[in-house]
Amino acid sequence: MWTHTNTQAGGMVYYALSMLREFCRMVPERMVLFHGAHGKELVSTVKEISGVRRIELKNPAELHEHRSLFDILFSPTVWGGVNMLDMPAVNVVLDIQEK
Repeated sequence: MWTHTNTQAGGMVYYALSMLREFCRMVPERMVLFHGAHGKELVSTVKEISGVRRIELKNPAELHEHRSLFDILFSPTVWGGVNMLDMPAVNVVLDIQEK
């Protein structure tokens, strides 16, 4: 949840928040949420987040310092700030048009 600060980005943010809510319902005790200070308010709109460990990053590169906390990195939006090629990851590529 690094890239967004409010819901003005439209569908991408709503998708990311929906995924966050669902993951919080499924495995809150096993989830770690990384976000920036700029997105703290947006993430706090998810009421299901109470059981989730949250870590505020100053920049995306700090994610490497916390790599022992997760087995797989899921990024609900496209952001190129971190190169984690040596870790399993799921990235979502949104808005691919045919041309």
